[in-house]
Amino acid sequence: MKNSRYNCIPYYPINDSASLNENAYKNLDNNELICWSNFKAITRSTYIINKLLEKQNNICPICAGGLENKNTVVHHINYKQLCEFTDVHKEKRPTVKRPNRVIRVPKCNICPSSEACINKTILVHNRCHMILHKMEGRVRKSGIKQNLSLKPDAKKRRQRPIIIESSISKEDWIRKTSSSALVFVDLILDNMNSQSKGQRLQIEYKKTYIKLRPRNFIYFKPEKESVKISIALGDLLNWKKQLDQTKIKTKLSKKAKPRLSIKIVLDTYEENIDLINSVIADAVNCYNEKYF
Repeated sequence: MKNSRYNCIPYYPINDSASLNENAYKNLDNNELICWSNFKAITRSTYIINKLLEKQNNICPICAGGLENKNTVVHHINYKQLCEFTDVHKEKRPTVKRPNRVIRVPKCNICPSSEACINKTILVHNRCHMILHKMEGRVRKSGIKQNLSLKPDAKKRRQRPIIIESSISKEDWIRKTSSSALVFVDLILDNMNSQSKGQRLQIEYKKTYIKLRPRNFIYFKPEKESVKISIALGDLLNWKKQLDQTKIKTKLSKKAKPRLSIKIVLDTYEENIDLINSVIADAVNCYNEKYF
């Protein structure tokens, strides 16, 4: 499928969470940070989705295909916007596995400034969203130098993978997995950095996993259509029990310092987005308390 079939360039984000965190939004107070977080969460708002459907005449601007009865997502063209509210609605969004599921949604339906948010977003197919981010440049070469000549002893690698594995480029990971999986990792990283109180979290591309820096309390193992996440901080046993009630595969190691491994299938991520975000947020909060 050729990229020329997709009209992505007009909808590249003009900024992102990372750049705003380091520049224009560097000195936001706690209330402003909540308002910014609420703006980013308008992807959950049925009101915004319906308004975008109406504005776009039910057409995806990326592929020009219809949006009715399709997997869709709200895409931010501009992240520089603060919500009018510091609180949110709680709405029931049941699933088959979680009939009592409740999520937090911004109050877009009563907001006098919702048009400003609508003008900074578009509604697109999930697949088009991934393709846009790939073409836009989220998927690009890492600044880390490649060192593919190193061949560490296999036995030692199994014992101490974090220490002895060499770094490779992001494009190497894309070639052996998928751009969608790497975009997903980037989105999780953005979410973590919006909650981290210390220095900015970064990722380093190793040969068999993606490492978190400066503390590797979470690492990623992308595959073609899924991503495995290994988590070392948080109420791991409780989260495993909750995750086991969904279709997400989990494994809790029985080591002195246990890690919770969860496998997220990209196509079903939206069904469990709030639970997964809660697991990640708990790990980041523990990281904040432990190191800052």
